[in-house]
Amino acid sequence: MPERANSSGGASFSIYDIAWFTRARKIPTKHAMRIHLIIFTITAGFFLAPCWSEIKKAADAPQPLSPKESAKHIRLPEGFRIELVASEPIVEEPSCIAWDEHGRVFVCELHGYNIEGHIDTEQLNKTGELDKTVRRVRWEFQGGPIAEAAAKRQTGTVKLLTDTDGDGLMDKATVWADDLPPCYGILPANGGIIVTCAP
Repeated sequence: MPERANSSGGASFSIYDIAWFTRARKIPTKHAMRIHLIIFTITAGFFLAPCWSEIKKAADAPQPLSPKESAKHIRLPEGFRIELVASEPIVEEPSCIAWDEHGRVFVCELHGYNIEGHIDTEQLNKTGELDKTVRRVRWEFQGGPIAEAAAKRQTGTVKLLTDTDGDGLMDKATVWADDLPPCYGILPANGGIIVTCAP
């Protein structure tokens, strides 16, 4: 069979070389067809393999805005203004804020909101399949590995925020309660805090 040197210094063969070889050696047609089919399968697999690899995260995905930049996108009614009270890293994933009768500021946090969908997408991306179906799977009812992984990453936290220098911006956070179920709201009552959590 004729061979040619490739860029790496080795030998390479083309499908035409295979065809020439089968004619020169007078290989029966049915065997020649099998050889062509094998070569075609290998070639197709080589070019299509990247389509089956893991789907990578988009490099141009939108990034979070700073508190100052976010404020520019908020539309307020005439005569109203908005001021920043607290931001990361003092608070993380806040779900509710409330003032008690002493003027103290409390915030509850919901860590891992909709983490089931994130885990589901990560698992799907590993298969290399492009899924355009919009769906909402209640993994907590369905159960399985995704529900178990989500349960470990979904927690709630209650914090007391303090402005130590009097500039109106909270700069200190004291954890009042941690490792709670996901927290959706808080209500000051009788000198304490009532927290609404996921069942």
